Amino acid sequence: MTLQKRDCPIKIRAYPTGSQFSCVEFDIHADHFRFAPSAALGCHFGDFAKALYALYYEEFDPHAEWNSCHSEVGENGGIEAMVSKVEWDNEGELLYITMRRSWLPDADDIIELKLETELVMPPFQKTYRVAGRDLCYAVGKCCTELLKKYGVYGYHTAAEGDLLPLHQVLFLKAHGLQVREPRMLRAADPFVTGTDFEKEMELLRFDM
Repeated sequence: MTLQKRDCPIKIRAYPTGSQFSCVEFDIHADHFRFAPSAALGCHFGDFAKALYALYYEEFDPHAEWNSCHSEVGENGGIEAMVSKVEWDNEGELLYITMRRSWLPDADDIIELKLETELVMPPFQKTYRVAGRDLCYAVGKCCTELLKKYGVYGYHTAAEGDLLPLHQVLFLKAHGLQVREPRMLRAADPFVTGTDFEKEMELLRFDM
């Protein structure tokens, strides 16, 4: 399996602070954002990864694992787009993150990313159009760095209960790197499918 790191125009960094807060930094379209969501009030960085994962689907898997995600239905009754939301609260400031991705068959893989604050002085609202593979790459890279530094259980405890589901991290990395092998289902037992664990681990350990 050929894995090739690349320079991604979106940079995302996250790290626990040793309290109930984690720091998350975004560099996107020459803008820099820093926010510190509180574990005491719910969402953490892992929820952003889950919300991004929910915008996609694979054969036999609709990625329906994030509650704050809904479909936009067109006039003909078909699904036109998926919209996924995250709310970060740092016990005094609120950041609302909304991501929208078209589900039309001929649509490009573009995500509309909206960042909107409340109780911040001055408040701001920013909307970006980014390539889905770039956003997945940036989030997958960030997840890899967190897992390698803190460990799977170590990160969970360091970030006060935040979760980085490995099957979701693997998808984000695979999509960001444009590789298919780790996501290909194969027969494991009669009537039961599986995946290639060695290729999954190769992808999980790969530095992006």
